[in-house]
Amino acid sequence: MSSVSGFDPLFAELQSSCPDRVTSLFIEHLAHSNNPVVRLYRRVRDSKHERLRAVAPFPACSVSHEKAAGKLLRQLENDPNAIGVLSVGESQLGGHLTGAAASIKKRLVICLHQPPSQLRLYWKDYTVLRDVGAVVCLGGNLVDHVREHTEAPVWHLKHGVNLDFFRPHADATKAGPQRLIFVGHWLRDFEVLQKAFALVRAARPDVELDCVVPTDRRNNDSIMKLARDPLVRWHAGISAEALRDLYARATLMFLPLADCVANNGIVEALSSGLPIVTSRIGAIHEYVTPDCGTLCTPDDQEDHARAVLRWLELDRRNEARPGSRSFAQQHLDWSVIAQQFAGLTDKLAAPPDRSADPEKTLQFISSPS
Repeated sequence: MSSVSGFDPLFAELQSSCPDRVTSLFIEHLAHSNNPVVRLYRRVRDSKHERLRAVAPFPACSVSHEKAAGKLLRQLENDPNAIGVLSVGESQLGGHLTGAAASIKKRLVICLHQPPSQLRLYWKDYTVLRDVGAVVCLGGNLVDHVREHTEAPVWHLKHGVNLDFFRPHADATKAGPQRLIFVGHWLRDFEVLQKAFALVRAARPDVELDCVVPTDRRNNDSIMKLARDPLVRWHAGISAEALRDLYARATLMFLPLADCVANNGIVEALSSGLPIVTSRIGAIHEYVTPDCGTLCTPDDQEDHARAVLRWLELDRRNEARPGSRSFAQQHLDWSVIAQQFAGLTDKLAAPPDRSADPEKTLQFISSPS
């Protein structure tokens, strides 16, 4: 992720649009120290955060997240008019906040991103959501799941995208073979990717595939088989600008999925004007409509391959007219989503001293990078 990707641009937009109401809390990563006294001090200090982390409802919570949550908790205790927002609740909702007073929890907005399958597998205790002010979900499948387990308000918002940064480039180099782009690793279906691309290559031997996958996420049999193909090119650790250039050169996004709510790569490809071939699973139908691409039967490599070949043929005949960019402009503009988000926070229960001070401040916490 970068400053233009992921969910954090929502908070940047809020800071820009209402700076007098927003404070961003961020815990910088501390560099390693060779000083034994410093290392011992950190170990003792972190033992408290480690104990608190152990009671977090989701295993993604880290010591760094607990440190940030502790800072947020102090802000909320000192300012009864503040609303705290967890940008990635699965990671940031740890012991500090689950053990907070009910009056604090009522001023917490928790953004969840993982699909119900992940929560069924790993979420320990849904009662921790009982007293929170609201839960933000980025897809209807997650909305339905969360509502089954808590009576807290659930807000359904879209995952937006930076429309100014990710955009179609008419002057992009499109010469040469057609190219597919695959981005990310989390909940991607690499087996379908590998088998479907083999079918595509059998029909169209010149088609190339760009895979943007972190190097430490490539220990997978399907990925190893893909790597035998010289027309599959691998990218990792690239800049946002380099990723944007890959979208600009691509003919379409090919992204088989194992599950999802929203998907960062999908919204970036939509904003870039690409047609998308992906799996009909989770809430992806809320983002990939029929004029934006094709939703395929999950686990079916033949269905995915057929869809890719159809779009490639339309592109070859210059008949591909995806409505991806238009959809992104209408539904995925962060500035509009930020307004919706800020408006929803105004509906939270008023803090005890609201009559004395009608202004409330949105306090934001971002994940440590």
